[in-house]
Amino acid sequence: GKGIGFAFPGLLYFLFRAGLHPRLRNPALGWLVLWAGPPLLFYVLVHIGDYGYTFTILPALMVLAARGTMLAAHDLGRGISWVMNHVGTGQRFRSQLGRHVATVLLALVLIGGNSWLFVRHHSQLSATGITCFDQTMSARLRLVREWFRPDETLLFSSAYYQHVRYFLPEYPNWFWDPAKGSVSVREIDPGIRWLVVFDELAHPAPGQTAFQWMLLPCNGVRFYYARVYPGDRVRFDGRDLTLTLDR
Repeated sequence: GKGIGFAFPGLLYFLFRAGLHPRLRNPALGWLVLWAGPPLLFYVLVHIGDYGYTFTILPALMVLAARGTMLAAHDLGRGISWVMNHVGTGQRFRSQLGRHVATVLLALVLIGGNSWLFVRHHSQLSATGITCFDQTMSARLRLVREWFRPDETLLFSSAYYQHVRYFLPEYPNWFWDPAKGSVSVREIDPGIRWLVVFDELAHPAPGQTAFQWMLLPCNGVRFYYARVYPGDRVRFDGRDLTLTLDR
């Protein structure tokens, strides 16, 4: 998974060494299990797909990963020292070289490998994904401010409601909270002329011709909006993320 993958090499080596040498186990491991266990189970079994949940697990896992990395550096250093011993290098220089070379090699693999993944991959938490998100969010904010007046616009959002409240506090907003049910209905208030869908996944239900759209930069996601009138009823169904406008 995203985020947790960075800790996998050290974690796997720690588990390998702990299996070979039970003396590595100590009571502190129990506290780490209690620390990481509940959020890990939640992330695997319950979570809603947000990669940010990994940050509740990473601190404890990184402690174990750091221990595993130190053990790997120690073992790799011993292996390098053994090789250097058989090519006739002096004992003291050989031990120092093995330890330092092992540390540098592991640092290059972990930092270089994860940096390459961050730069080259196109996932949500990669350099490309973060840049694309910033571009599309800036475009959404610009379109709302340039095209829609605060006194006659209702913004609908779910995933980006924090952005709406922070960057567009002057606009009335309709926030769908999954905890309050899968379906939400809103009647358009007097004075409201536009409904703007400030969300990446929500979209009009099939056959909804009242909605218009513009393409956002980078990812080509549609930015939906609709002309509305007082008394119109808008229904959002969180099960398929669709909006239905009833005149």
